[in-house]
Amino acid sequence: MIHIMVDTLLSSADLLCKKQIFNIVCFKQWNYWVGIIGIYLFVIGCCFGSFINVLIYRLPLGQSIFYPKSRCTQCNHKLKWFDNIPLISWILLGAKCRLCQSKISINYPLVELTTGLIFFANYFADPSS
Repeated sequence: MIHIMVDTLLSSADLLCKKQIFNIVCFKQWNYWVGIIGIYLFVIGCCFGSFINVLIYRLPLGQSIFYPKSRCTQCNHKLKWFDNIPLISWILLGAKCRLCQSKISINYPLVELTTGLIFFANYFADPSS
């Protein structure tokens, strides 16, 4: 009888330990994937923010949103692909045009950042609760 009780206690403790370890491993994996998905959504959101900037600038002027390619608003210099990376290009260029050195408005990265954060935050939204 005592042998059975000791075995039961040991198996219960072992089971609790396994559950704790399993939960910790699952929690670490969950955080890893939440981070990966969160970064992905933030980047996609920044790209949408960049497109929103195109809409904000071109639609009031009656311009096409597809043609011509992105240009400096001061000197009309065509921007290269690497000058069009959301947030990063603005920071690396020092908020200035590569050619004429005219200042690029902070509105562009703010729209991109805000849209990226909205996409990221939307991942954690739970509208059903």
